[in-house]
Amino acid sequence: MAEIFIDFEGNKDKPPTFLGVLERTEDGEIFRQFVLEDVFTILVPSERHPQLRVNSLANVLGEIDDQYGPDIPIYAWSSHEQDVINHMLVDTEASSLWINRIIDAKKLAKRWAQAEFPDHKFEKTEFRGRHTLDQYLDLIEYTVSNVHGPGKTGTRLKSLRETLVKGQLFQSWPPSKKKYWTNLLAHNMHDCYGMMSIIDRIKADSKS
Repeated sequence: MAEIFIDFEGNKDKPPTFLGVLERTEDGEIFRQFVLEDVFTILVPSERHPQLRVNSLANVLGEIDDQYGPDIPIYAWSSHEQDVINHMLVDTEASSLWINRIIDAKKLAKRWAQAEFPDHKFEKTEFRGRHTLDQYLDLIEYTVSNVHGPGKTGTRLKSLRETLVKGQLFQSWPPSKKKYWTNLLAHNMHDCYGMMSIIDRIKADSKS
């Protein structure tokens, strides 16, 4: 059965900048990232990042429905993605089609961890809460380098946005700023693939 894993990246209290979508079918996996924020669309297309697309959220979700239908499982880490979809589709024809469509993978992971790691203590993190994706990735030994890890997204997006608003072409950016974008995309990719790995582990343990 096909499954999809999604993850928004953006600044707090602002619409998302881009959306990572990992699709898994019996034929394999496809990972794409859709730039949603206007000022960032100049970074697409990209030879270095061929997975990038420019699209609207409504179109992306519509294409998912067209290809897979309304019953395909779609996972996200927490209820945030569902809340964003609800807000961005409000007063559109697609709004009613996407109510309660997103499966909260964190809820599934919390129940799994309580059963499989009953003595494990999750650390409370500033701003991100206690049951963060990276802590669950550690449990299944899914490794993410520090540069692609959590806690850096907001600062990097803000810095890149300021540069883009000034009209600075990507080719003229210093290497450090180009790495901001590359590392943001890699962070989002690991969020999607890591979440898939957690769901796979939960399913495997439930069968054992």
